[in-house]
Amino acid sequence: MNWFQAEQYCASQEFTLASIPSSTEQAAIMAFIRAKVDPFILPTLNSEPIWTSGTNQAAVSQYTWHSSGARVSYNNFQNTPRTNTNYCMTLNGMIGQWSTDNCRTEHYFLCQKKCPSPATTPDDNLD
Repeated sequence: MNWFQAEQYCASQEFTLASIPSSTEQAAIMAFIRAKVDPFILPTLNSEPIWTSGTNQAAVSQYTWHSSGARVSYNNFQNTPRTNTNYCMTLNGMIGQWSTDNCRTEHYFLCQKKCPSPATTPDDNLD
């Protein structure tokens, strides 16, 4: 699917395209990919680009995470990102670095859903 189709699909499942705002989130996503993807079943997923929610559609010179609107500040680009219009960010499932590609190109994609924080209860032992 292209980036727009992937975004629509994720939304139809009540997810968003994945955002990677920090090295912690990057590590979690890479661990997920390595744990869930059997290289014998989907060998190309390790080397094919995977769409994320990163895009420069709002401002050519600035990439943002479309799912949150936040500016991309943590940087894990393999090369300098393109500044052409309608470019979106991909993740390399093998090395974890990012690239950019025309948003209309078809790639795999990764959806995410924020889990609610666990409810806290007061400690009965406190005075």
